[in-house]
Amino acid sequence: MQLDSRQTVSGKSGAIQTMRDVCLELEKRYQLKFLEIGIDEDHVHFLVQSIPSYSVTKLVTLIKSITATEIFRLCPHVKKQLWGGEFWSDGILRVLLVVMAMNTR
Repeated sequence: MQLDSRQTVSGKSGAIQTMRDVCLELEKRYQLKFLEIGIDEDHVHFLVQSIPSYSVTKLVTLIKSITATEIFRLCPHVKKQLWGGEFWSDGILRVLLVVMAMNTR
């Protein structure tokens, strides 16, 4: 899953570590696991494993809403630097979804 943010996040004081910390907290609260978190200059890559009952839409909504809320709360300087005050851009999402079914009989 690749989510593009509206602003360059690399180099922003504390924002990168905050993003990682928030994702790790999401693992504790929801049935998901961030297998990889990659942060580039203007976008973030997540490889996420979750339970089958979570749709891709539900995962994206969950991740985008909670990470933005927490980054703005913990790093208020980030919101001031964003045009329009939104962390995630709308509709820019590329998802490669591979479903592997394993028979554990």
